[in-house]
Amino acid sequence: MPICSLKNTVLKSSSVLFQTFCPSTIHNYLKLGGGLERTQEEFRKFSTRDAERLPEYYDRIEAVADVLRDISTKTPPNPKRGIRAALQAAVQLWPVAKGSNQLHRDVYDLFTKSARSFLDGWFENEHIKAAFGFDAIVGNYASPDTPGSAYVLLHHVFGEVDGEKGAWGHAIGGMGAITQAMKQACESVGVEIATDAPVDKVIVDNGTATGVTLANGETIAAKRVIANVNPKMLYGQMFNEGDLDPEFARRMDGYKNGSGTFRMNVALSELPDFTALPGKDSAEHHQCGIVIAPTLDYMDRAYVDAKANGWSKAPYCRNADSLNSG
Repeated sequence: MPICSLKNTVLKSSSVLFQTFCPSTIHNYLKLGGGLERTQEEFRKFSTRDAERLPEYYDRIEAVADVLRDISTKTPPNPKRGIRAALQAAVQLWPVAKGSNQLHRDVYDLFTKSARSFLDGWFENEHIKAAFGFDAIVGNYASPDTPGSAYVLLHHVFGEVDGEKGAWGHAIGGMGAITQAMKQACESVGVEIATDAPVDKVIVDNGTATGVTLANGETIAAKRVIANVNPKMLYGQMFNEGDLDPEFARRMDGYKNGSGTFRMNVALSELPDFTALPGKDSAEHHQCGIVIAPTLDYMDRAYVDAKANGWSKAPYCRNADSLNSG
């Protein structure tokens, strides 16, 4: 039985003709999505060469995503299992191993290169590179020049909704609809859910977690203890001293917490009137994800500024939801 049924809970992002609106200059902009031909038409405003390269770029990225999509849902082998782990790793990586040399090179590039280095090999226009490069750093405290950031470009085509590859969804009713669906599914098979019951300590017996002690003193025994709190809080506050391996405890003492995203909810008195695409009446671009990040250099400066000062004077940003969804 599935843990959670999300039927009638998810709205596909592809329900909007264009998915992304990128004001690039005072007088120009890019729209992405809505089909290959429409995106190519947008690209031709900046570079005919880049527009012609777009189909191959999509094909190559999708080829890598196809072989890695299944791997990403599997549990990595435990090295302690020796030969069994090696065999399991070989089975999981076989779809990559049997691929072409071109596939191997693309996998290597996406896992090791920066987003800028990878995109420089495909496109010439800075605004077009920025339209893709934003996906490499959104929600990620990094620069488009950070090695490995190219992988996040790949991650954004992993999405799949109702069998449609590359599609992402929004929860109807907000993210709370997801947890409510999970709650209903769990309770339907007898799971008891308690709220307002903060855990004080994890009980450890002979190196194994055997339950928890609540803040009110109540003890709950369990065969499995699963936590989704921050690792720093879990291992730094919810275990007694001596319950953890000394080397593991040392590493957790140095665990760094951080966030690459600041979210602010605002109510607008009217729809935004962009200089590049004027008009306050509801239009297609108001229903897209709106990205303010015109070039990779702009994104890099925002990262460096935030690293030095705590936040950026000119941040890159994206609206989280459609501006006129209500």
